[in-house]
Amino acid sequence: MDFRLPSNRFIALATIVVSGLGFGYELYDGGSFGEAVARGAQSGVGVFLAWAIARELDPDRPGSATAATVAGAALLFTGSPRLGASLALLLVIRIVLRSTGRLPTFVDLIFVAGLAVYCALTPDGLPAAMALGVALVVDSRLPEPAPSYTLPLGVVIALGVIAVGAYFGSFSNVWATPSMLQWVCLALVAVAVISLRVPAPESKNDRHRPLNRTRLVSATWLGVWAGVATVFLTGGAAVPGLSPLWAAVVAVALTRRIPTRTAPRN
Repeated sequence: MDFRLPSNRFIALATIVVSGLGFGYELYDGGSFGEAVARGAQSGVGVFLAWAIARELDPDRPGSATAATVAGAALLFTGSPRLGASLALLLVIRIVLRSTGRLPTFVDLIFVAGLAVYCALTPDGLPAAMALGVALVVDSRLPEPAPSYTLPLGVVIALGVIAVGAYFGSFSNVWATPSMLQWVCLALVAVAVISLRVPAPESKNDRHRPLNRTRLVSATWLGVWAGVATVFLTGGAAVPGLSPLWAAVVAVALTRRIPTRTAPRN
């Protein structure tokens, strides 16, 4: 985090403020100190992940990330986000986009595999876990492909996710009917997804090389369809569970429709 950049200073402050509000609200609502800490962490990290996902999906416009932060905070009224699944989707997008500018290391791959297994233990994390495996496969097939061993590793992770999900009953979850507020949120997301466009990025990755549009398109739609699959699998629970993703998608779709001076990520 380079705090010389206004967008980074904004999200640092927003994370602290939202965490504090979540902590205070849980105490006010009669929760224990431990529950308040958990609520504060979920709330603050949730809006941070919304900001981070939007920065990946729309690297040219810091305004998208700002809007996603606000939307992510608003979506906290639908419930607490599932941080594991949301983090997995952030990594899915980063792996395919390769915004870091470097190939995945051995440590990276171990972490991805472990996170995929963790997410596969619950229905709302299962599609994100599967997407991690798919991301490695896709990464090996796009321009400047990852090493050849990432393809079989991605397949192994995807198959392992299916096995773990089947063993722990993640596929047998009862579909939860969305509340009225959740239906409204899903309708907004549907409009955003239908209108979402992915222009060629002008920004550069962390190693100051141009980002690839093919990678950005693949990263965007792999993340979106993993979220859609979560809705089909779990129903209304996917709205708060993946609120960072939904906030980012809605914010990016909206800000791309607003003419603005481009401020690419360096």
